[in-house]
Amino acid sequence: MFRIGFGQLRKKELIKVDGTSVEKIPGASTEADEASLKNPSVSDPRTKELIKRGILQESETVRYIITITPQGLALAKKGLDFRDEIGTLTARRSSLVNGRLQPPQI
Repeated sequence: MFRIGFGQLRKKELIKVDGTSVEKIPGASTEADEASLKNPSVSDPRTKELIKRGILQESETVRYIITITPQGLALAKKGLDFRDEIGTLTARRSSLVNGRLQPPQI
């Protein structure tokens, strides 16, 4: 584990190794890496490196938002009767289940 951490310090130019001597590079900072961890951005190369190293994990979420239109709201306020549609759907469902539903004639 030490070798990995030490290698990362050298790679990020936070330390300088000269023979058996190790020096911290003046002005070197980990602020950019810490910012990448706090607010990861897909376009940031540091974020991609952290994903590759297994420190961050990338995932995707799909979200659907459905809203009623003003016209639909007006219809809903008048009152809706779904009895005919429910009966139609129920009759068609039983035909589908029994395999008796025929394609529409065009």
